[in-house]
Amino acid sequence: MIYEPDYKNVNNIPKSGLLVFAHRGFGNYGPDNSLAAVRMAIEAEIDGVDLDGQMTVDGKLVIYHDPKLDRLTDGTGSLKEKTLAQLKELDLGFKFHEKFRGEKISTYEEILKEVNGRLKIFVELKTSTIGSDSSEDIAVGLIQKYNAHDWAYLSSFNPFVLYRIKKLDEKVNTMFIFKDVNVDPEILKEIHPTDTKGIPWMLRNEFCRSLIRRWTKPDFLS
Repeated sequence: MIYEPDYKNVNNIPKSGLLVFAHRGFGNYGPDNSLAAVRMAIEAEIDGVDLDGQMTVDGKLVIYHDPKLDRLTDGTGSLKEKTLAQLKELDLGFKFHEKFRGEKISTYEEILKEVNGRLKIFVELKTSTIGSDSSEDIAVGLIQKYNAHDWAYLSSFNPFVLYRIKKLDEKVNTMFIFKDVNVDPEILKEIHPTDTKGIPWMLRNEFCRSLIRRWTKPDFLS
């Protein structure tokens, strides 16, 4: 079971039966999807990190969440229209905190080399069309290069992307991300927390609703 904790209380979470994952690297403590944040997750002995992967215009798989560069860096425009060299000129850190000034956007390969099996990595491939940008080929190739099958996972909202990954290498661990807008309700009947690596928001919300006991306060109670 995977649980995404309140970062302020991360050290107080019982580890038995739980995998603690840091969102976007360790995004509450360092710049989103940055190597610095991943290093902090390693130091905190977090079980894993979830990250986001996108392709540059010159065919490099980098770790970054937003389609645009404006919010997190000193750059502007679309990431997919930049080369890796152009992205490496940008500062990813200073908008988060001055102490991270100089932090750069990382490639997926740089993240794999840094982690080297010390925690699990979940990377969402942000591609809308199967095979449209070669991200599946590159990600699978890097997992093979670093023998990372046991600790590197690939995910997508697009099941056809995951299908292609499995065709490339059936040993690569994949995860299907979904929301209520793209899942048949019949599928939910077959999903149980004991046999899934994660709890979808719909199941979490439904569980919370099941705990509610409705009652009406009588007039004589203050």
